[in-house]
Amino acid sequence: MDMNVRNDIEPLLVKHPDAQRLIACGASKYWELVRAQEIEVVGEGAMGRATYESLKRYVARLQAKAAEKAA
Repeated sequence: MDMNVRNDIEPLLVKHPDAQRLIACGASKYWELVRAQEIEVVGEGAMGRATYESLKRYVARLQAKAAEKAA
């Protein structure tokens, strides 16, 4: 992510390589999630970005599934 962004402001959009790092997955899995609309992308081509909120929702769903399995 851009290191010039203030830490107290959450990004609205995230470049694809950064999104992959944030959710700890490779490119193939990331694009699979995008195609399945698990992660929302706005824009097209090189200007496309993942929404930070959709990344957070995806992680929340993973946490909920893990909690269900643990229960």
